[in-house]
Amino acid sequence: AIEKYGKTRAGDFARLGLAGVKYDQQQYDDALALYRQVRSSKLAEEDLEVKGRSVEGSGFCLEAKADQEGALKAFRELSNIEGSLEFAVLGLMHQARVLSAQGKQDQAKELLIKAQKRVDDDKESAAASYFKRTIKGALAQVDPSAVTGSATPDLAELLRSDPGRLQKMLGGLKQGSGAPAPAGDEPTEPAQ
Repeated sequence: AIEKYGKTRAGDFARLGLAGVKYDQQQYDDALALYRQVRSSKLAEEDLEVKGRSVEGSGFCLEAKADQEGALKAFRELSNIEGSLEFAVLGLMHQARVLSAQGKQDQAKELLIKAQKRVDDDKESAAASYFKRTIKGALAQVDPSAVTGSATPDLAELLRSDPGRLQKMLGGLKQGSGAPAPAGDEPTEPAQ
């Protein structure tokens, strides 16, 4: 498709796909060249997703080639893409991962806190809950004291979000049998 469609949108999409394949095959130089071609294309100027994926892919290739400064630069560009909370947060998280691997825990923590704030400030994003969990996990790796609370959901919040469950628990307490086990946690009968 690349040869047939050259510099058309179809050709650029084919290059982007091939770059991913080359990366998976650990052919980082070839993948990087393809990601850079896509990044400089008209398609990347017009399509935010293509631009973000090509920048992110370039960063991954540079990181795999042990070019940490080049990877940080690419991930910084990713975090500065206008119009995409997802790419902004991914860029910050990728930078934090590279910095953490370099032993720069404080800088990594700062970027993760910045990512957390970006997610908290954007209540409309469908990806916000995913990012919240991912950022919390990354923060726990960098600085366990930065993460408050336990990894399990707050019981009060769980019950507020599922009033039916609260009613079942209260009903069980009234009968003196204790709270019923959550769905899926019921004991099974031993095999005879």
